[in-house]
Amino acid sequence: MSLEWFQKVSRRQPMSEQELSVADVLGEVGVAYEVHKAFDLGRSGLISVDFYVGSLSRPTVIECVYTSCRQGTALSFLRRQALWVDWKFARLKERIPMAVCIALVEAPRVRERRLRGAITPFLSHADRVAFSCRGLRGILRSLGSWGG
Repeated sequence: MSLEWFQKVSRRQPMSEQELSVADVLGEVGVAYEVHKAFDLGRSGLISVDFYVGSLSRPTVIECVYTSCRQGTALSFLRRQALWVDWKFARLKERIPMAVCIALVEAPRVRERRLRGAITPFLSHADRVAFSCRGLRGILRSLGSWGG
C-alpha cells in the first residue's frame, strides 16, 4: 500500500468530537496543522496521527484518546490506547528524532489525579501528556506557539 493512498484514506476519516475540540484549540493558538497525517515508518509500516503541527519550533504530533466510560472500564480501555499511542510515538521518534509527541487523554468520569497516575506510565515516549484541552493549550503555549 502506498503512502499517498493511505494518506487519502486517513484524511477521509471523520474527526471525533475530541479532535474537533483540539482543532479549535489549534485555531485559537493560530498554528497551521494537518489532520490525520500519514507517515511511512519503513519496516514498521504506515501510520496516521491525529494532528501534525509543523509550524512550531519543532515538529509536533498530537494523539487524542477519549472515553466516557466509568473508572475501571475507562482505565482498562485507556491503558490499551496509551500503549498504541506510545508505540506510534516511539516509531515516529526513530524517523523524526526532534519530534515533540503530545498525548491528550480525556476521561470525564475519572478523576484527573487517578487518570494521570494510571495512564502516564504507559506513555513513556510522550514528551507531554494533557488531560484536558485547557492543559493542551498550556502545553502549546510552552512550546512557543503564542509568539513568545
